[in-house]
Amino acid sequence: MRDHSRRWLASFASASSSCLLSPPPADKRSAAAKASWTRRAACSCTSRAASSSKGSAGSSKLESTDMRHPEGLGESPPFCPKASPPAKPGGEPPEESICARVESAHHPRTFNRPLRRCFVFKHLLLSLASLLLLVPVSQAAPAGNLRILHIMSFNSPYRWTDGQLEGFKAGLGSDVKTEYQVFQLDTKRQSSKEEMERNAQRAMKIIADWKPDLVYTSDDDAVQLVTAHYVNKSLPFVFSGVNKSAEDHGIKGATNITGVLEREHILESIHLVQAIKPGIRRIQILSDSAAYWPQVIGRVRSIAREHQEFSLVGVDQPVAYADFQRLVLENPNKADAYMILGNFNFKDAKGMDVPYPNLQRWLAEHSKLPDLSFWDDRMLHGTLAGVTVSAFEQGMAAGKLARAILVDKRKPASLPIAPTTKGVPVISLARAKQLGLIPPSTQLLSSTVVTSYIWDK
Repeated sequence: MRDHSRRWLASFASASSSCLLSPPPADKRSAAAKASWTRRAACSCTSRAASSSKGSAGSSKLESTDMRHPEGLGESPPFCPKASPPAKPGGEPPEESICARVESAHHPRTFNRPLRRCFVFKHLLLSLASLLLLVPVSQAAPAGNLRILHIMSFNSPYRWTDGQLEGFKAGLGSDVKTEYQVFQLDTKRQSSKEEMERNAQRAMKIIADWKPDLVYTSDDDAVQLVTAHYVNKSLPFVFSGVNKSAEDHGIKGATNITGVLEREHILESIHLVQAIKPGIRRIQILSDSAAYWPQVIGRVRSIAREHQEFSLVGVDQPVAYADFQRLVLENPNKADAYMILGNFNFKDAKGMDVPYPNLQRWLAEHSKLPDLSFWDDRMLHGTLAGVTVSAFEQGMAAGKLARAILVDKRKPASLPIAPTTKGVPVISLARAKQLGLIPPSTQLLSSTVVTSYIWDK
């Protein structure tokens, strides 16, 4: 669009600049010569300006029309200098302005209108040039396929990670031709230090061999294990689903990294379970010991200090699955409800991670207390309620950042790292029935309702 406009302006300028022809030499200014020069000036101005905008046929028509009707074509332009007085008999003609020469031609005031059009064209040209500089030009998607490597912290199929990738593709846009490669760090099931470092090395080898145009990482483990090794490199990185701060990950201020933070809807979730069961105040946190949960727990503590609607009566992060079960059954802190954070890395008697669907089912079948969490997958697996962080919204925000980098050619450092703000209330009606609770209709109408346990399908 911009190149086309420049070519049009160039041709327009060429037509306009030819309107002011050089006058005949002073010693040859006979009346006939001046009249001839005036006709050439007017015809050239009219013809070329019209040719530039309408083509040769339109030019001939406009020129013929002006030449047939010379009289009554209007006053001299208001910005023209006043004509000099006539010369004395036998003397040289005084110096004159262009407008004055037109006035003193054989047919006075005949060609003022074409000449005025020359000036108008010039002013119009300058105005159009200024306006075109202000018009925003939308960037078209690159013609060739772009390579995007998605490194997910966890595994697939998994609702949280798959939802982020789906949102990322939507945010990037269907007009961007893209070749994806997905690598699963699988840190929830391969959680030892040796396993995580080995998988991280495999991911970085793919980067070196495949040479992607951009790397999209989801959740904290991928940022810690991979993204942090590329600070201030040329390869752009975009992340989503990150609980720790950029400073905690050592990527704050990196020129090639931006992304989306994950921030839980803590107070909103507590209000939701209080609406389902009035009287809930004492909250107990239960979680595994993954490295990113301390930041979440810190945010819960901070909100508890600032608000009187609830109190945090305990935080437990057992390693053994048996200890987790004991805490749930004994409820030593006399909590009114459990807040379940990490549920992947509890170890069984053989030191293996207990699959989280198994843990969630046991919790739903044995716990007598309402529970809450911040991810919709939990409600599918038996948690009562929560205002959830949308995986799709996280991914979409990251995809929009990637588009700004790849299509609009923005620098990653110019795109701020920020959280998404949209929360989605979700209620498990199956869990409510099991606990003998009837959620208010106002809450059900404004929430996503899960009617059955996933293991019953």
